[in-house]
Amino acid sequence: MKRFDSLDILKYFACFLVIIIHMDIPKTLELIIQPLLTTAVPIFFMISGFFYNETIKRGKTVRQIKKIAMLAIIANLVHIGWSCFKLLINGKSILPFIKAVLEPNALLNLFLFNQPVWRTSIWYINALLIVLLLNYIIYKCCNYKKIYWLIPVLI
Repeated sequence: MKRFDSLDILKYFACFLVIIIHMDIPKTLELIIQPLLTTAVPIFFMISGFFYNETIKRGKTVRQIKKIAMLAIIANLVHIGWSCFKLLINGKSILPFIKAVLEPNALLNLFLFNQPVWRTSIWYINALLIVLLLNYIIYKCCNYKKIYWLIPVLI
């Protein structure tokens, strides 16, 4: 696949913005630069979308979904493990947390709305997986040119 140096620079810039988003900055400064900071995630989604057509052409869609799914599973399990570890070192029981994670509504919220019970900073991986799965299903079941009406629903 062809390398796009300008997109690499854009990704570095977006990474920098994500880091700044997670820093403690003065409220007055945050109000001024917030519109710029919030462009980072849409930039990452657009870059992923830019390369997705090539993924389809090369027949690597399922492989990409499996790769992102494995990454999402591992990241979420690590995050759950870390949450349990923090509860244990604070002398709290992990059973209520585990029950909350395995509750049917919690699983539904995770898979449909990317809202896990545990606080997570890895939401982007989960969101990317959901988008890839939806896109794959739509690509296999429908004609792309006839489904533009789904755009507002997917947003």
